[in-house]
Amino acid sequence: MKNLLFILYAFLPMMAAAQNVVTVEQAGTLEEQVSNLGLLDATNLTIAGELNGTDILFLRSLLTDGTGVKQRNLTILDLSDVKIVEGGSSYVKFSVGSDTSEGCACYTRTDELGEYMFYGCETLSSVVLPRSVKSIGERCFAGALALTSIDVPVGVRRIGSQAFAVCSQLETVVLPSTLLSIDAWAFEDCPNLRRVFLSASVPPSFGFQSFSTPADCQLVLSARLSQEVVGYYEQADGWKTFGEIKQDAAPASLGSLPTASSPTASEDEYLLSGVKAVATSKGIRIAGNRKFIK
Repeated sequence: MKNLLFILYAFLPMMAAAQNVVTVEQAGTLEEQVSNLGLLDATNLTIAGELNGTDILFLRSLLTDGTGVKQRNLTILDLSDVKIVEGGSSYVKFSVGSDTSEGCACYTRTDELGEYMFYGCETLSSVVLPRSVKSIGERCFAGALALTSIDVPVGVRRIGSQAFAVCSQLETVVLPSTLLSIDAWAFEDCPNLRRVFLSASVPPSFGFQSFSTPADCQLVLSARLSQEVVGYYEQADGWKTFGEIKQDAAPASLGSLPTASSPTASEDEYLLSGVKAVATSKGIRIAGNRKFIK
């Protein structure tokens, strides 16, 4: 009996992690799936399947009440196997002045992380973006005060204006080889941003003050890029203003890593930035060639 209990306790963390995986068979049913699984108060969720505006509206309700005040416990999201599709209700609406009958409503578009999608989600500390995404809209993650790193997946071509503005804890950004443009103020007011990894062979267009304090940042270019390309960055508008430009191996893309329930006892855990994680820290971690949620 003692051996049986030992085995049960050993597998409890893995069982808990498995219970937090939500597969959406039909767009618009995320709330039903989460409710049926008893995960309304979960601290982390791994979601797969198609999500429309109705699903995003519900997901926002797990992160914020619309004013940046935490409503439930959700802080960690793995959306790597999510596909954003058109349809459903608006996921956020802004009124004009005191007239609540008029305003700006936001609806999902296929393969886009739309404008204001995770705006004001102050407690969202870790997120893996969908692999299928092609663009990140205006103020998509603005005011996500707890985010410490973001890995923009391969396939994304544009990052909209103020997409990550006022992410005050953001330290590390990984940008893909497919990126073509970063709009104005995309990373405005991110005072702790220190490292930007980039593997594009052509410097993406740099909007007005895309990074508010580039002199305090290190631009880390992929080691696979030629010295000629490095020279392009050193002369390119915006990019040349970074405090240091160097080459190094880029971190593994989170979206491409398989998900594990936990690392083995012998594996060290790392943050996206490549810094070794401390034992007490929470969020998405990398160990070996896998990612996991702690």
